[in-house]
Amino acid sequence: PNPKAYLELLRTCHVCLLVVGREYGRVLDDGLSATHQEYRLARELKLPTLVCVKGESGETREDRTLGFLQEIAADHQTYSRFGTTEELLRKVRDRLKEHIKATYD
Repeated sequence: PNPKAYLELLRTCHVCLLVVGREYGRVLDDGLSATHQEYRLARELKLPTLVCVKGESGETREDRTLGFLQEIAADHQTYSRFGTTEELLRKVRDRLKEHIKATYD
Protein backbone atom coordinates (compact mmCIF):
# COMPACT_ATOMS: atom_id res chain seq x y z
CA PRO A 1 0.00 0.00 0.00
CA ASN A 2 1.13 3.49 -0.87
CA PRO A 3 1.19 5.64 2.29
CA LYS A 4 0.70 8.75 0.13
CA ALA A 5 -2.03 7.40 -2.15
CA TYR A 6 -4.09 10.50 -1.35
CA LEU A 7 -1.57 12.56 -3.35
CA GLU A 8 -1.91 10.27 -6.37
CA LEU A 9 -5.69 10.53 -6.07
CA LEU A 10 -5.43 14.34 -5.96
CA ARG A 11 -3.69 14.21 -9.37
CA THR A 12 -6.98 12.90 -10.83
CA CYS A 13 -9.15 15.68 -9.36
CA HIS A 14 -10.54 18.83 -10.97
CA VAL A 15 -10.96 20.74 -7.70
CA CYS A 16 -9.24 20.47 -4.33
CA LEU A 17 -11.27 21.08 -1.18
CA LEU A 18 -9.21 21.57 1.99
CA VAL A 19 -10.56 21.80 5.51
CA VAL A 20 -8.16 23.35 8.03
CA GLY A 21 -8.91 22.97 11.72
CA ARG A 22 -7.22 24.15 14.88
CA GLU A 23 -4.79 21.24 15.01
CA TYR A 24 -2.18 20.75 12.32
CA GLY A 25 -2.40 16.99 12.13
CA ARG A 26 0.19 14.24 12.21
CA VAL A 27 3.54 15.37 10.85
CA LEU A 28 4.79 13.02 8.15
CA ASP A 29 8.34 12.21 7.04
CA ASP A 30 8.72 15.44 5.04
CA GLY A 31 7.72 17.58 8.03
CA LEU A 32 4.23 18.40 6.70
CA SER A 33 0.74 17.13 7.49
CA ALA A 34 -1.25 15.30 4.81
CA THR A 35 -3.48 18.35 4.34
CA HIS A 36 -0.45 20.62 3.90
CA GLN A 37 1.02 18.19 1.35
CA GLU A 38 -2.29 18.18 -0.52
CA TYR A 39 -2.37 21.98 -0.54
CA ARG A 40 1.13 22.24 -1.98
CA LEU A 41 0.45 19.62 -4.65
CA ALA A 42 -2.82 21.32 -5.61
CA ARG A 43 -0.95 24.61 -6.04
CA GLU A 44 1.75 22.86 -8.09
CA LEU A 45 -0.93 21.28 -10.29
CA LYS A 46 -2.74 24.64 -10.50
CA LEU A 47 -5.95 23.03 -9.29
CA PRO A 48 -8.73 25.31 -8.17
CA THR A 49 -8.46 25.06 -4.39
CA LEU A 50 -11.35 25.78 -2.07
CA VAL A 51 -10.13 26.25 1.49
CA CYS A 52 -12.41 26.22 4.53
CA VAL A 53 -10.98 27.16 7.93
CA LYS A 54 -12.69 26.12 11.17
CA GLY A 55 -13.17 28.89 13.72
CA GLU A 56 -12.51 32.59 13.92
CA SER A 57 -9.19 34.26 13.14
CA GLY A 58 -8.34 35.01 16.78
CA GLU A 59 -8.72 31.45 18.02
CA THR A 60 -5.81 29.57 19.55
CA ARG A 61 -4.16 27.25 17.03
CA GLU A 62 -1.04 25.13 16.92
CA ASP A 63 2.03 26.97 15.61
CA ARG A 64 2.22 24.70 12.56
CA THR A 65 -1.42 25.46 11.76
CA LEU A 66 -0.71 29.19 12.00
CA GLY A 67 2.25 28.76 9.65
CA PHE A 68 0.07 26.82 7.21
CA LEU A 69 -2.56 29.59 7.29
CA GLN A 70 0.17 32.17 6.68
CA GLU A 71 1.33 30.20 3.64
CA ILE A 72 -2.24 30.11 2.32
CA ALA A 73 -2.56 33.88 2.80
CA ALA A 74 0.86 34.53 1.19
CA ASP A 75 -0.36 32.59 -1.87
CA HIS A 76 -3.32 35.02 -2.04
CA GLN A 77 -5.62 32.05 -1.62
CA THR A 78 -9.10 32.96 -0.43
CA TYR A 79 -10.85 30.87 2.18
CA SER A 80 -14.13 30.62 4.01
CA ARG A 81 -14.57 30.24 7.75
CA PHE A 82 -17.05 27.92 9.42
CA GLY A 83 -18.01 26.96 12.95
CA THR A 84 -20.26 23.91 12.65
CA THR A 85 -20.55 20.95 10.31
CA GLU A 86 -23.79 22.38 8.92
CA GLU A 87 -22.07 25.69 8.22
CA LEU A 88 -19.18 23.85 6.53
CA LEU A 89 -21.62 22.03 4.26
CA ARG A 90 -23.26 25.33 3.27
CA LYS A 91 -19.87 26.99 2.63
CA VAL A 92 -18.67 24.07 0.50
CA ARG A 93 -21.91 24.06 -1.50
CA ASP A 94 -21.70 27.82 -2.06
CA ARG A 95 -18.02 27.77 -3.00
CA LEU A 96 -18.53 24.88 -5.44
CA LYS A 97 -21.49 26.65 -7.03
CA GLU A 98 -19.40 29.82 -7.42
CA HIS A 99 -16.55 27.83 -8.97
CA ILE A 100 -18.84 26.02 -11.40
CA LYS A 101 -20.57 29.22 -12.44
CA ALA A 102 -17.28 31.10 -12.93
CA THR A 103 -15.68 28.23 -14.82
CA TYR A 104 -18.50 26.92 -16.99
CA ASP A 105 -20.85 29.88 -17.60
